[in-house]
Amino acid sequence: MRLAALCVVLGVVLAGCGGGGGTTVTPVEVSDPERTVGATEGFPPGVSANGVFGPGVLAGAHMEHLRSQSFTLASNRTTVFKNGSLRSQLNITVTLAQDRTYRARVTTVGPEAPLLLGEPPAAAEFWSNRFTYVRAFGLDRENRTYNEFVPQGGHVGTWQYWTRTAAFGGGTGNAGKTIEDLFGSVSVTVVERETVNGTTRYRLRATERSGTAFAPEEATAVGNLTLVAVVENTGLVRSARYRYDATVDGQRVTVKRAFRYAGVGTTEVTRPAWYDRATS
Repeated sequence: MRLAALCVVLGVVLAGCGGGGGTTVTPVEVSDPERTVGATEGFPPGVSANGVFGPGVLAGAHMEHLRSQSFTLASNRTTVFKNGSLRSQLNITVTLAQDRTYRARVTTVGPEAPLLLGEPPAAAEFWSNRFTYVRAFGLDRENRTYNEFVPQGGHVGTWQYWTRTAAFGGGTGNAGKTIEDLFGSVSVTVVERETVNGTTRYRLRATERSGTAFAPEEATAVGNLTLVAVVENTGLVRSARYRYDATVDGQRVTVKRAFRYAGVGTTEVTRPAWYDRATS
């Protein structure tokens, strides 16, 4: 049965958050609790040298940090069958300005990919300044269709939809819920501390799974979870990538999910070149 619910993710490689000058990296030897990252102050809200003790606190800090910031968000969800063939993939990249003008690029691939763009494979771009909403639809740039639209239900197609709902699973999902469910279902250890231009980032790695809230309801027999995340001292969950095995619609699959924020506070959004075509 097709999954009507929106499944999200973006095919981005979440390499480490490196830096040039002004960057210091401190590996953390987690075998010795006295040496794990050092003093407790400076950790992100809800995080200590022993891991994430307050998933809801961390989720709230993440949402508050981004509340009035511009940023670029890349999200990917890929599901493959056990033989390695693609089941579904949804890629979303959203650039969001401080005034909440946005531009989103969305692609779907695979026989069981979500239907938000129609039958996959499909691709579309969206732009809005919160007053005018336009779309360019089609895989082939030479044969795209352009139109102006009104957000369905006052939500689908808004900046909140792309950055909070679509990018994090659809339905009642959002960034905060995803973060809380994920870190509330696993134990993590802090494996590295990195300072970039005065901002400290902590690399977290899963050590044990205690729940399955991070997986959709239709997924059963969830196991083999791996997780790597980077969290800033501000509470921003800058990136996370995780994967797990599960049974969906009677078939064993591997789910790969990733999201990453960049350009926080510096992202700008310009009107697309096809704006006039869409509004005419």
